Amino acid sequence: MKENKKELLEVGDKIAVFFGGKMDCITAIDRVTKTLAFCGGTRLRRSYSGGSLVVVPRRSFSATRYELATAEHVERYEKRKKVDFIRNFPFSILPTEKLNQVYNILKQD
Repeated sequence: MKENKKELLEVGDKIAVFFGGKMDCITAIDRVTKTLAFCGGTRLRRSYSGGSLVVVPRRSFSATRYELATAEHVERYEKRKKVDFIRNFPFSILPTEKLNQVYNILKQD
């Protein structure tokens, strides 16, 4: 994980995307030019001084915010992905034996 002391974004840097104040996803810088960094379809100013990254062209009233991902962001995002997977898993397809194992694991607290 990179610290927020760096001055230029590089290919592979992880970016935390926040929407409405909550972290939506973590993505990576795909490519860079002299002044821009491309993150999926979003253009960001390559230089930064910590805090939120600047989207080019600026969107005055956007609810989306971009930050350089920290280890805490990545850990929180991975945890949320696992919780969402468990929440959406179709437990009814499991045989009774496996379902009992899952139940006992969750019941242990």
